[in-house]
Amino acid sequence: MHQATGVIGGASGAGASARIARFGAEGTRRARIEGRGGVQAAAFVTERDRLWLATSQAVTAFDAGGQAVAELAQVAASAVRALTYTGSTDTLWAALADRVRAFDAGTGNAQRALDGVDADALAADGDGGLWLHTGDKLRRFDSAGNRLVARSLPVDASDFVDLIAHPADQSGWLAGQHQLVHVRGDGAVDTRKRLEVPGRVASLGLFADVDVPDGDGLPDGEDQCPGTPPGEEVNSDGCSPSQLDPDGDGISNAVDQCDGTSGGVVVDGVGCSAAQRDTDGDGLSDADDACASTKDGREVDDTGCSAYQLDGDNDGVVDANDACAGSKAGANVADDGCTEAERDTDGDGVPDISDPFPDDSERTVLPTLTIESPQTLTTFGRSPIQVSGTVAPSAQSLTVNGSEVPVDGEHWSAQVHLERGANTVQARMVSADGIVNTASISVVLDMAEPEVTIESHEDGETVHSQPIAVTGLVNDIVRGTVQKEEVVVQVNGQSAQVSNRSYIAEGIALDAGTNTIRVRATDQAGNPGQRKIDVTYAPPEDSGRDLAIVGGQGQSEVITGTLDEPLAVKVVGEEGQPVENKPVVFRVIRGAGTVGVGTEREGRGFIAKTDADGIATTRFKLGRRVGHGSHKVRAQVVGFEEVPVFHATATGDTPDKLSVHSGNNQRGAVHQRLPDPFVVTATDLGANVVADARVAFEVDEGGGQFPNGEQPGGQAHPAAAAGPGASRARRARPRSRAWSSTTRTSPSRG
Repeated sequence: MHQATGVIGGASGAGASARIARFGAEGTRRARIEGRGGVQAAAFVTERDRLWLATSQAVTAFDAGGQAVAELAQVAASAVRALTYTGSTDTLWAALADRVRAFDAGTGNAQRALDGVDADALAADGDGGLWLHTGDKLRRFDSAGNRLVARSLPVDASDFVDLIAHPADQSGWLAGQHQLVHVRGDGAVDTRKRLEVPGRVASLGLFADVDVPDGDGLPDGEDQCPGTPPGEEVNSDGCSPSQLDPDGDGISNAVDQCDGTSGGVVVDGVGCSAAQRDTDGDGLSDADDACASTKDGREVDDTGCSAYQLDGDNDGVVDANDACAGSKAGANVADDGCTEAERDTDGDGVPDISDPFPDDSERTVLPTLTIESPQTLTTFGRSPIQVSGTVAPSAQSLTVNGSEVPVDGEHWSAQVHLERGANTVQARMVSADGIVNTASISVVLDMAEPEVTIESHEDGETVHSQPIAVTGLVNDIVRGTVQKEEVVVQVNGQSAQVSNRSYIAEGIALDAGTNTIRVRATDQAGNPGQRKIDVTYAPPEDSGRDLAIVGGQGQSEVITGTLDEPLAVKVVGEEGQPVENKPVVFRVIRGAGTVGVGTEREGRGFIAKTDADGIATTRFKLGRRVGHGSHKVRAQVVGFEEVPVFHATATGDTPDKLSVHSGNNQRGAVHQRLPDPFVVTATDLGANVVADARVAFEVDEGGGQFPNGEQPGGQAHPAAAAGPGASRARRARPRSRAWSSTTRTSPSRG
């Protein structure tokens, strides 16, 4: 128990001076009051730390330093029998000769009165109630003056000595000369607390500040931790180590699982912020813990996961239960961790979706059936054609385009009639146990002649120099664009170069007079096409004047590139001398190129003046179209008949785009090869098809497969076998189950 700072008073007889002293709990005198007459009553106002003192001279309030601060001016000091203080209402009660009156404990102003109550002892309880001793009665009133208890004294009236009330509840204590009696708030006597006292009782008192709840030796008013667990040592603030909160997060050490939380951070009920929380107690905060609910005691790795929680492929199924450990993150998997494309029921290494026999580990492929000749996408100029291939020995029947075909061991052959245009040839076999397999190719019957145009010269045109270069276009029914593999072009019996539908034949000699230019084109099916024009050669007059090409003819460059060598012509006057400062007009007449490159006047036309040697030059930038001799520039000088023409060849750039040409959105039987191949076209920035570009095809969905083994080179056109349901193939890098091909440029007519 601990005694609070209080007042100890000594009262002399009537008329003698009072001597009152205030001492601290350690016994040091803090204040002294003297010379106030005899003390009749006193009350300590705990809320204000002041003392009301009724003497024979006055009723006065003193502060902690012993200075008078208030007075009951309207009360005759000699009439005061007793004083008490009610802390809950901050009220000072005084027992006068004929009444009990309430005053403001701070100012001393009168508030209310209990008239007709003649009390000689007062005590205020912790509930705001007021206990009074009146002759042979014990009474209790509430703070409003309503009587709550009225009973006879539990002690002899002649033996009554003093009355006190408990500051923490509604009860009170009475003292007789040799006994103490405890009375509850309802007036009943608590017989368990009736005490016989040896000797004679002079007065009663309660410590104003007591340490009851935790018993740590510090008054509750000064105890910052009033609920200290029994037996724990406390510091000067009354707090044990378990009650301290060094990180200031509002959670005591006894509960706080995360010491050192930064001030102001929101924490949970155990003192942990979101960044500190470790739900499973594995030593890794939830923010860094990939498995925040690990079972107690399980060993974890650096990510906070135990073996039973690991999910190596991030498909949502832990490794311990995952039959397909390589599923893609986010894939739609079943409870066993397998996607439809990964499940392998018979364990033969082939996923069910690609396995014609998903319940038979001994069989993974359909019986053999192939078409060996001709290759798919072959073009023919006649019908019928011979088709041959191989078949499994188990074949019971074989048909080609619906017609029965005899089988010679493992080989078969059939005549197939074609229609003009595209044709599908399909072979179908049925084995002895009812298994069906198919094989198909796409071929073309082309009986149309190639179309030929001559663009370098017009019919009836007159030229003044020879030999000449003949250029033009050739078109035919092919996939992609016309190249030298699809057509052969000859000009007057001389072979021409062919690229991207353009052809050029240089060095075609002419005789003076009229000459016939014959251009003949023959496609891969043997169909001929031809065009002819007449060109007149008139040798230049022997005047000495001349306009001739002296440099830059016949160059080659990638599309949109500038030729290495400038285009150059020489102007010679009538006396055979170079003409200086003569304007020469260079104009692009074929292709989307520009002249005057490197000057401010770059464009479709450019005027250059001759130098001292009579030579005029310009730089030439090609357009976007690929082709032999497909880019041309004309040079002209006013007054000269000669009109020389430069021609240049543009080659393709690297692939910029892949486009589906044919084979999309087909339907086929499960695990059977589709009738048409997938055909794509690779083009550059100028939309020119690109030869020799490697294209990879990969199965993306559905479980389909590309055929194994070597495939024919050329155009990118793999055949594919369908998987169950919808299938999709995409262009991608070569991988397993992917098929790569080199493109062959062969687009459609026009």
